[in-house]
This record gives sequence, C-alpha cells and structure tokens, in this order.
Amino acid sequence: IFIITLPKVQETTEFARELIPAGSYFVRLVQIIDLWTQAIVWNEEEKQQRKIMFTFELPDEKYEFETKDGEKKSGVKLKSKQYTLSWSEQAWLRKMIETRQGNQTLGSDWLDVSVWLGKCGIGTIQHNVAKNGKTYDNLEAITPLMKWMEDQKQITPSLYFDLDDFNPVTFDGLPEWIQNIIRLSPEYSKIAGNKPTETVADSDQTLPF
Repeated sequence: IFIITLPKVQETTEFARELIPAGSYFVRLVQIIDLWTQAIVWNEEEKQQRKIMFTFELPDEKYEFETKDGEKKSGVKLKSKQYTLSWSEQAWLRKMIETRQGNQTLGSDWLDVSVWLGKCGIGTIQHNVAKNGKTYDNLEAITPLMKWMEDQKQITPSLYFDLDDFNPVTFDGLPEWIQNIIRLSPEYSKIAGNKPTETVADSDQTLPF
C-alpha cells in the first residue's frame, strides 16, 4: 500500500458545491481515517461508537476551483462516508464490504480495513433530502467492477490515518472539518490534555450501525 502524509489542503476563497448527478460511477477508496470513539444521538439516546471514515475518488467527475491566492486548479471529486467500526451482521461496514466482494460472506479478519485502501468498484450516487431541506448526493452501494471494465489510474494519493499510532503532522494535514470530528473523541482528549465539549447528533437517524 502506498501511504503518504498529505500537506495541509489550501482552502478556496469561494467554492460553489455542485451535486454529483445520481447514477453509477467508477470509485476507488483513497483515504481511510480513524475517527476514534464518537458520541452520537440515536433515538434521543446518547451512544459511544468507534467510527471510521472512508473517502472514495470519482475519477470521471472533475471540478475546477480557485485558491485564496487566485490560482486556478482542477481536481477529481471525492465522497466520504462514515461507518461504525463493527463486524456484526447488521453493521453497514460489513454490508458494504461484502457487497463490494460480490455478496461473499467474509470472516472477521476483514475488519483490518487497511487492506481495502486503493481498491475500486462501482459506486451508486443517490440524492436524498435531509430534514433541513437540503439535498445531498450520498454514496450508497458499492459493487464489483464488471468483467469488461478496465481499471483506472489512481489520482488522489492514498492516506491511511490510524489514531492508535497518532501522527501530529498527518493530523495537521487533514481538512479542518475532519480534525474537528476527531477532537470530539475522548482518545484525542487524552492526547491533547483536554475534554470533549460537544455531542454530535447522528447525521442519519435511519442507520443505527
């Protein structure tokens, strides 16, 4: 696995986010980020769950943006999805991986998620309207590539961030919104010497796993 530490991403002055059209796309898992234990609200009850974030690149979906310095750049669109780090039969992480493997029943040894970094498949983008009225382009099922489909060159460098082996340089290179999620975990608080101050409501009240 090719793993590097990413430099700090330079934020743009203005970025009008466009929804990815609903449909099927070639996707590749390019980032795995351990979010440690997160407090979520499920059915008005607070729960502690170990969370992990998978980020997939869609090489056929390009976009252009302008940095704070006025420099114009282009890139490929990424979609991130959080999972509870669990291998129970109802866990969405397990369902996603087994679907990607053609509905194979896999053993718990596959819970070493690092082996999935760089793997590709066909991802389905669906548009969902949240309670706040906003429409989101969510990455749902991921299935194997068809036999006739060719692999595509990876564009986004691979990143595996494991909080059990905390690297402050890698942490500083993560987008600020991901850093803020990690800072809410009690494990990060032990490293930083402070206490988490906020509980995050579960973003999808239909998914308990």
